Amino acid sequence: MTPPTNPVQINRDRLAILADLILQSGNHKSFEDGACVMECVAYVAGEPFSDHPQCACPVLTSFCISLNDNWTEDDRQRLKPFVERLVGTRGGPEVELRRAMLIVEWTVTLFGRPTLPPPTPELRALLAQLAVQPLIDAQPEPPIAGYEYGEDCRLVAVTTEAP
Repeated sequence: MTPPTNPVQINRDRLAILADLILQSGNHKSFEDGACVMECVAYVAGEPFSDHPQCACPVLTSFCISLNDNWTEDDRQRLKPFVERLVGTRGGPEVELRRAMLIVEWTVTLFGRPTLPPPTPELRALLAQLAVQPLIDAQPEPPIAGYEYGEDCRLVAVTTEAP
């Protein structure tokens, strides 16, 4: 992949302000109202205030938002050093897929294999084309009690109507 002809510039003055900022969960209306990790990325990149900056990879954005919103306030501050590193990470579909697979592999390594349905033939073909070994077995384990697989292959809670 060739580097972009107009790489994103980091505003060093704005980056310095982050040293005293406390990252907050959720999204905000303006930088003055508070900021999550990805809103800080947009801020230092000089983009409009948003938690989905155009300069950042959407896969990394989703991952960082998940960490930001689920970690404690103290743990959330560990994301601050990544603000500068996330600027300019947007790439093409191949890069995004590889990053997604790395995040899945990292998550499975740390937390164990989740219960997932078998990959579709299309996904298997795509993984083979990219020379990536599937991380899921051909036969899934039974779903978690009280859950079943929805049409989009995500686990959904089984609801029972009261008699």
